[in-house]
Amino acid sequence: MTLTPHAWGEAVARSTYSKVRERISAYYNADVDDRGFFLRFSYAEGKYGEIIFDHFGVQQLWPISEAQFGLTKEFFMTPAMHDMEVIFGIDWMSLRYQELNIPTYSCIAFFLYLEAIEAYPIPWSVEGQGELYEKISTKPVIQWTTFITDLNNIGEEVCRNEATDLVFLIDQSGSIGPDNFALMTSFVTGVVATLNVAQNNTRVSARTFSIGTHSHFKLSDYKSDLVQSSRNVRDYFLL
Repeated sequence: MTLTPHAWGEAVARSTYSKVRERISAYYNADVDDRGFFLRFSYAEGKYGEIIFDHFGVQQLWPISEAQFGLTKEFFMTPAMHDMEVIFGIDWMSLRYQELNIPTYSCIAFFLYLEAIEAYPIPWSVEGQGELYEKISTKPVIQWTTFITDLNNIGEEVCRNEATDLVFLIDQSGSIGPDNFALMTSFVTGVVATLNVAQNNTRVSARTFSIGTHSHFKLSDYKSDLVQSSRNVRDYFLL
């Protein structure tokens, strides 16, 4: 279905995104972390491809305009286009805008467009992503707010949006060892990445302890990049 023209829906979006992200991450030997933005954008902008806004009638899972698509083919994008040819076997320069009705091409185009506008690293909070949405879309940010609220109401992110203060206490004593410490901090990063952190939603902090204790980020740091902050804890192990 990910290569079928006009395929749409949540299952197709999730499958397509998973496939594209996995292959790009493997190629760059680094996790391409969009922090949930791809699927949120797909839903907010067109209900996973159900709504077609483009005057060409191109049914895109990740709707971008023809002008935005053209930006992915600019000269400064040549290295990225070459990478896409290596990864997916696609001659990006010869790809037509109308072919974005194929889910995989739509996802790749959106990835390249985000690269072109230097959107990475993508904000991890819903509010920060709303600002990025407003920059990309011709629609007001209320569109983002409305559809994200809709997602919450249908239960897709209910648990992650409850008002909660979450504190991680991480043992870094010598008996833990670096491997177990890395395992614990990876778990913390995984949890933080799934949370909608905001002042009135989930707030999170992390503190390591041994003989002494150290605070890595606080509940009041909800505007910071806590995913990256939690990753940095992994390098803090003291023998």
